[in-house]
Amino acid sequence: MKKLNVLVGILSLSVFAFSISCNSSEKSAAEESIKNNTEIPEGLSKNEKVKEYFETLEKVVDEYANMMESIIKNGQNVQEKEGGADFSDAVGMLSDISSSTVKMAPLLEKMEKLEKEAEIMKKDMSPEKAEAFSKTYAKIMARYYEMGKKLETNQ
Repeated sequence: MKKLNVLVGILSLSVFAFSISCNSSEKSAAEESIKNNTEIPEGLSKNEKVKEYFETLEKVVDEYANMMESIIKNGQNVQEKEGGADFSDAVGMLSDISSSTVKMAPLLEKMEKLEKEAEIMKKDMSPEKAEAFSKTYAKIMARYYEMGKKLETNQ
């Protein structure tokens, strides 16, 4: 009985590690296709802190979008199964979420720091640059809200 438990544990860890490695290569390809889809207005693109802010925000939103798309896809696959969800489905979803969480944690920490700096930067901007900053921010966040709506409609 003890050997069976050890075997099941090793098998579970192997499946988990395999799914993480597969997911990371899939997401890397997805990240490359999404990367830099928001243009930073010319007046703002010269400011390295502003560029860093928007690049980091876009990475956070991209990873969130990847995670939501994966959850939706896995949920649809489970619904299509005749037997319903099983252990491998749960492990797959868990690995997707944990993989995204590991990627998002440092980005969110960086965003927190950049958010504070952004408030200071916006005070130093001309009204035109502040408006361009706000519009660029709104474009990136629109994707975030679209993914939330997509998740709601697929529940």
